[in-house]
Amino acid sequence: VSVRGPLQVGPDGFAFFNVRFTPEPVPNPEEAEASRVALIDLIPYLVQDHGFDPAQVFLLGFSQGAIIGASVTLSRPELVAGLVMLSGRILPEARPTFAPAEQLQTANVFVAHGVYDAKLGIHHGRASQQLLIDLSVNLTYREYDMGHDITTTELADVNAWLIERLGPLA
Repeated sequence: VSVRGPLQVGPDGFAFFNVRFTPEPVPNPEEAEASRVALIDLIPYLVQDHGFDPAQVFLLGFSQGAIIGASVTLSRPELVAGLVMLSGRILPEARPTFAPAEQLQTANVFVAHGVYDAKLGIHHGRASQQLLIDLSVNLTYREYDMGHDITTTELADVNAWLIERLGPLA
């Protein structure tokens, strides 16, 4: 299931929250929180309506999708089996919503970030890595020679990581 952000930011563009670039990206915290809550509300509905196995629900997001996915996974780890964060970060504003550390120890997280990312610099990926280590999640962290992109090498690594957790496709 692909979830589109609720805010239309162009003719074919959607977002989970508006961002000011000053030069670091500053998200609108109210919009980010509303998107986190909306996704939390949507996941159980999708599981029930589509008959999904909750133990096989993974969130995968790029940029803002990774940010909202991290906020959901770290606040409600019981809703998902894991998270794939591509070129994202963990919002400091979301920290008060995080579940207790002992609940996060079973969270499976794959973080991928480009070392040449000009939108969300590599320091965001590395800060996410350190925070996730501090929270004791089951973390796989990878850096790639790319910008704010998705590459075939990165996707191959994501697929291999997911297959390790879900088994091969039938």
